[in-house]
Amino acid sequence: MPQDSTVESGFSKLLEQFTHGVESHRAVFPLLSSYVEAIERIFKNELGALIRKKGEVVDEASDRKQYRIPAADVAQVTRQEKRVKTFSTAKDLVPPMLVVSLVSHFDLLVAELIRTVFKANPDRLRGSGKQFTYKDLETFGTIEEFASHLVNVEVESTLRQSHLDQIIELEKLLGITLRAELEVLPGFVEVTERRNLFAHCAGVVSAHYLRVCKKNNVKIDDVQVGTALAVTDEYFEHCCSVLEEMGTKLASVSWMKLYPQESEEVTRSLVDTSFNLVLRSRYALAIRIVEFALALPRKPTNEFRYKLVLNLAQAHKWMGDEEACQRTLQQEDWTGLEPLYRLGHAVLVGDFGSAADFMKQVGTAEGYKACYRDWPIFREFRKSNEFADAFKELFGETFAVLADEPLQLVTAGVRKVEDPPEDLEQVTAEEFIKRMLSLNGGAETTEDKESPSED
Repeated sequence: MPQDSTVESGFSKLLEQFTHGVESHRAVFPLLSSYVEAIERIFKNELGALIRKKGEVVDEASDRKQYRIPAADVAQVTRQEKRVKTFSTAKDLVPPMLVVSLVSHFDLLVAELIRTVFKANPDRLRGSGKQFTYKDLETFGTIEEFASHLVNVEVESTLRQSHLDQIIELEKLLGITLRAELEVLPGFVEVTERRNLFAHCAGVVSAHYLRVCKKNNVKIDDVQVGTALAVTDEYFEHCCSVLEEMGTKLASVSWMKLYPQESEEVTRSLVDTSFNLVLRSRYALAIRIVEFALALPRKPTNEFRYKLVLNLAQAHKWMGDEEACQRTLQQEDWTGLEPLYRLGHAVLVGDFGSAADFMKQVGTAEGYKACYRDWPIFREFRKSNEFADAFKELFGETFAVLADEPLQLVTAGVRKVEDPPEDLEQVTAEEFIKRMLSLNGGAETTEDKESPSED
């Protein structure tokens, strides 16, 4: 259940920007991959049609034909061949490019975390081992300008290290251990090392990649020096989950260490993060974030604890693990709580009669009508007669789900075009682009394949 919050440290906004950036990469990946692949196919079709139209068959076999192109038409055919080659190359380049971009987005988070460390503890700059000449110092008008420059130097120095060493550097700055019992660490090491292969070696496995992966317990099968690594849909989804989990946990621990007075805001942020992950059907990651939040040294207030537990339980439920959902709920005492929490518990255990009663106790406060429509926790309850009757009694209208097209465009992502239209051979690249852009509003949601989809 989401919360609104503004805190002085700026961590809440930093985390929001980071998770939004990761989600943007998730939405763009299927769009770019599908469009480039489809346009390449169109150009191939156009090339074939052009050769058949302009050329003369000089040799024919069961599986191929050879054409002679008149001199006057060679330039046109050559131009079309180059277009095919351009998009054929782009089809292979786009997925690795997006992995590099995604890791760069994580680098931005690390840079901001380092800056925040020095902002919270300016005295740490006195321990910097960097040396400057008198001439260097003359270029700064004030001590504040020099301090800002020194922070930027520290940031640049850290970002030039391996991503694992960046985490170790943050540990030193914060005086804590961030890697202890961090199950996502091997995946993080692999993703960032593969990013380096894409950036510098065209994705070809090096001895260094294998050595680092082995040292950090990364499970890599059938991979050896010289193997060319690719980026499948599943692997890119894995990259997004790994980096979002690592970034969220890293920022949350840093936030709590630097601003302990804002520990409640840290928990609030994790409640929002887990809720939004459930909302986007990213259940496995939502479970890991909630378990992390509940295990933090500073325990959440009862208000946030019950919200986290409800998010955890429904994530298990929508993944198809009803037993884990009920086990999670049974570990808490729901009696005597506010009606809103008891409502959440009732709908998850399937007690729709009690849920309708709690719904009436919650009342018609501003915003709850939209919550009943949008919150995933009410997914099954919304289909019941008990819900329909209670909703009509409370709001004086029959419940109906309204399509909000602008919201869909922002949150739905883009459906991957696995099978282009049947008439694709008659469609030009320009017409295809216009067609796909016009269909964006009706695109299906890009969701995890790890769970049943919502009706």
